[in-house]
Amino acid sequence: YVDDVISAVSGNEAERLLSHLNSVEPSIQFTLEREKDRHLSFLDLNVNALDEREPATGFAVIPYIQGVTEPIKRILNSYNVKVAQKPFQTLGHIFAKPKDPVTKEQRTDAIYSIPCNDCDDEYIGQTKRQFGTRLKEHQKAVFLCKKENSALSEYTCLTNHTIGWDNSKIITTIRRYHQRLCLEAWHINSAHAPLNRDDGGLPPDAYLHLVRKKAAN
Repeated sequence: YVDDVISAVSGNEAERLLSHLNSVEPSIQFTLEREKDRHLSFLDLNVNALDEREPATGFAVIPYIQGVTEPIKRILNSYNVKVAQKPFQTLGHIFAKPKDPVTKEQRTDAIYSIPCNDCDDEYIGQTKRQFGTRLKEHQKAVFLCKKENSALSEYTCLTNHTIGWDNSKIITTIRRYHQRLCLEAWHINSAHAPLNRDDGGLPPDAYLHLVRKKAAN
């Protein structure tokens, strides 16, 4: 959009100036509002005209639009109208589009938890890929009852419990693979009722003993 423009020209030249301005860029069209009783409202101001005995100086404030403002300025200057420019502001600048938040399914390098719907058991896992991709693999294994490839599938086949896919969560994220494996093992051993087949096994036995003692308390 283009803001209001105020200018001072001879009364008989106003229509010709308006015609010139509107011929510069068809998509930008001006309308004309004349002063009334030597007063003119402009933005939040009430502009008073100079006394006729004082020399009138033309002045205009217009937004700067590359390729449009320059010819308008030349036209106004030809009518002895001084031009001041101001930054052009679009609705896109006012209502900046925020970045879309990263969803749980889009997060990577994650240690995650998938709970059982029917008891307190939960599965702890880790993945470098997007969590949503890994979650779909778990769901497929459970659906096909592939017990040999999935602790979750084996669990559901043996217990007839259902998995709370919608309540799955990201525990934490860490980019380094070895550190992620260590943290996965830590969370498996500190969980109240993990349904994993093993304890991860990476932390030293002394640490695992402390974690299990903490979980038991």
